[in-house]
Amino acid sequence: MDGELAHDEARRRVDQRLTGGDDLPGVLRVHTNQGDPDFDDRVYLRGDGTAMWLEGECDVSCIGSCSDRDWGVARSCTLKQPAFFLNCDKTLDPDLLAECRDFASWFTGCVVSPATCP
Repeated sequence: MDGELAHDEARRRVDQRLTGGDDLPGVLRVHTNQGDPDFDDRVYLRGDGTAMWLEGECDVSCIGSCSDRDWGVARSCTLKQPAFFLNCDKTLDPDLLAECRDFASWFTGCVVSPATCP
């Protein structure tokens, strides 16, 4: 599959899951490497409007790898309403785009939770 088509298909599937059009479980990974620290977020969608969220962070300045990544604590969260994600998909507002790109703004009611397999 063409790389651009693969990206479009992946985007469509993510949009379906976040906007309530798909109740299947899924995993989202966002890796941000713009220097130190290096961030790696994982969101395990349960398919019922809730998710397990892990934030990973490491310092690559000394060792150049993240084999020692600190995953912090797992949190069980409720996804915001589908309208939030639909607005993210349509907006050109830089403030809303920044909020949409920040996983922390995707959830409500997060509580520390032992990590479990979805």
